[in-house]
Amino acid sequence: MPYKNPETRKEHSRLYYELNKERLAAYKKMHASPYNEKRIEYMRKWYSRNKKIMDARSLAWARAHPERHRSFVRAWRERNLDRIKSYTKAYRDKNKGTIDARQRIYRKLHIDKCRKHWKTRADKIKNSPVLLEQRRRQQLEYYQRNKTKRIASASFYAAVRRARLAGAKGTFTELQWLARLEYYGCRCAYCHVELDRNSATIDHAIPISRGGTNWPSNLVPACLRCNIRKGNRTWKISESG
Repeated sequence: MPYKNPETRKEHSRLYYELNKERLAAYKKMHASPYNEKRIEYMRKWYSRNKKIMDARSLAWARAHPERHRSFVRAWRERNLDRIKSYTKAYRDKNKGTIDARQRIYRKLHIDKCRKHWKTRADKIKNSPVLLEQRRRQQLEYYQRNKTKRIASASFYAAVRRARLAGAKGTFTELQWLARLEYYGCRCAYCHVELDRNSATIDHAIPISRGGTNWPSNLVPACLRCNIRKGNRTWKISESG
């Protein structure tokens, strides 16, 4: 009997499937459709009961057939690209704080490895016109979507950098600056015009050039007009601009 040999049986089954692929697919579709939901539910329950066994089998098969596994994964990703993007976005939105904290810890522990990876990636983009154009387009789209937010963040980091270069004592975070803005009722400390996160500028009540610090207690929100007029002078907080 030829079927006593498992290899012969496997080869025969493969040839039969190749010769009758369309007929078997039509038969499966015709007979599976009335019971499709029940069959899917049954398979989900069965997989949940045997998850460890199936994961071990999948891992063993992937290690034994790396090329076939990679081609299968690549084809699956191409077929389900929109589904992957939507799932990834939803997951990141839901777990943004956890992901950011995990990435910060990883970068801190593997800074040399990360720098090497960033340099390799930058060189690859720089040497490829297609990737360079794609990166520029992505940066432009991101900037247009987050223009107001980026301007506010740039203003914050510029103020921090100027104080550091001037050798001022103290530092503050973006949350501490927003708390100071809220403390002043989201208004200019000098002319009392209404401000928001994007229109408020960071001003030091006692200028750094006159010995002021960069601690949050020395920060006041000011409109751009008052901040320019004040310069390196000291104004009373209650004084109108």
